[in-house]
Amino acid sequence: MLHGLPLRLFGNPRFTGAGLSITVLFFALSGVVFLSSQIYQFVLGYSPLAAGVRALPSAAALAVFSPVGAVLAGAIVVAAGLVVAFRAFRPARVTAEVPASVPASVPAEVPAEARVLEAARG
Repeated sequence: MLHGLPLRLFGNPRFTGAGLSITVLFFALSGVVFLSSQIYQFVLGYSPLAAGVRALPSAAALAVFSPVGAVLAGAIVVAAGLVVAFRAFRPARVTAEVPASVPASVPAEVPAEARVLEAARG
């Protein structure tokens, strides 16, 4: 036993998977909080206090809805969340059209999507 947690629990794949998934979730959440404060300060030009004030709504929502999420975390809710996440992060189709005025030799400053569309247009 290490610090009150028996290591034999990690022999259960469900326990190990749940532990790994929550670890990844908290790393992602920490990254979002850190990067959003950097964006507020260095991209949008807010002071550290103003950036903190703008982060309060998301912190309040997290504090309010975390216990609610624990209650609602049934198998159906988890399955529905996985379906929503899959639909949200699937590769999107490019539907933009490249105007005819774009020359055949597209400069490097043009986004990669426009170069791909130009190459496809022939």
